[in-house]
Amino acid sequence: MKQFAVIGLGNFSFKAAITLSEKGCQVIAIDKDMDKINDIKNYVTEAISIDVKDKKTLSTLGLENMDAVLVGLGESMEASILTTLYLKEMNVKNIIVKAMSRDHAAIVTKLGATRTIIPEEEMAIRLANSLVSKNIIDHIPMADGFTVSEITAPFSFVGKTISELHVRNIYKVEIIAIRKGFKKDNGEVGEIEKTTQMPSASTVIEKNDIILVFGKEEDVIKLQKL
Repeated sequence: MKQFAVIGLGNFSFKAAITLSEKGCQVIAIDKDMDKINDIKNYVTEAISIDVKDKKTLSTLGLENMDAVLVGLGESMEASILTTLYLKEMNVKNIIVKAMSRDHAAIVTKLGATRTIIPEEEMAIRLANSLVSKNIIDHIPMADGFTVSEITAPFSFVGKTISELHVRNIYKVEIIAIRKGFKKDNGEVGEIEKTTQMPSASTVIEKNDIILVFGKEEDVIKLQKL
């Protein structure tokens, strides 16, 4: 069973902690605000009220044994930076930090954060992508120029198998899932009825299918323009 610690229980971190717990993980939630601890204690494995700037107390929690520690102290850059430094000194192998800005992200990365997240920026990018392209539904940027995107299946794909489409050779992307929905009166895709992960080469693309594709961003953009 995977083990995680979430430090700082703002809206983002609070939801992350509960979601991890719902997925069967062991979760330790940490915040100095006792009201937040009381709000989350029934949803996680353990909820602890401490001041994370107290390095000695923080070091007693066994955080070095966690699969990852999420630092959600974005509203306090000082606390976020100090906590990242302390976790690195404790040999925590996977430190994920919610940052307030790119400068904040750059600082904690230099201190040892393995990943940084700027939720507002990432959501803005995803929203902009969905507004600019009528076919793209969701877009998750990844490292090295790659992306995972949900797009409505191009008309030219309908009725053909994945093997017949030669998506890897022609479009340089991989179809990693197919979601079957239905069109609402306004033309948008409605409720998803079924999702097929890692579809086989013989899977036929049907009208109103949503395909989840992985590839370089420029190749995904070319595909969604079909």
